[in-house]
Amino acid sequence: MTPTYGEADSDGLIPVDALGDFDGVKSFDARAQLELAEGFVAASGLIEYSGANGECGVIGVVVAGPNGQINHGQFMKVAKSLLDIQGQGCIVRYLAKSDIGKTDATKLATSDVDPLFEIGDTGNITFMTFEADCARGNKDKAAKAEKADKGRSESDKGRPDSPGKSADAPGKSK
Repeated sequence: MTPTYGEADSDGLIPVDALGDFDGVKSFDARAQLELAEGFVAASGLIEYSGANGECGVIGVVVAGPNGQINHGQFMKVAKSLLDIQGQGCIVRYLAKSDIGKTDATKLATSDVDPLFEIGDTGNITFMTFEADCARGNKDKAAKAEKADKGRSESDKGRPDSPGKSADAPGKSK
């Protein structure tokens, strides 16, 4: 895919104003209302890319380190700085396990950096997706509680497995 970049903002975020593929403007399959961010309305059919502020907006960032190096650590640093959502730790964990910035195709040593390179108005983008299960909380509390209570007498149920010794607690007057 070929992006057309806008001007970087003060945070270094570079909007992708246009996104094209072999057929012209990149189109995406419509998504169900429950999958959309607040304020967006579900559509039907294919939806053309509408810029960085649209539902499927894309932004670019400079991943290179201070000496031009591109590696796993630089990708992780950028990813953490961009994510400001609940469950970001889960997503960062999946990215940390990935090969991004670890392979010859996705890393660049400082010695390989072209000092004359400048970011252009267009470039190439390859998307990579993964599915993550970032549900919060205990999915099956009832089953775990039932398993913990199995084998206990009725009088013991509700007591912790290893009760503390309150007489030895800090601050207890003796």
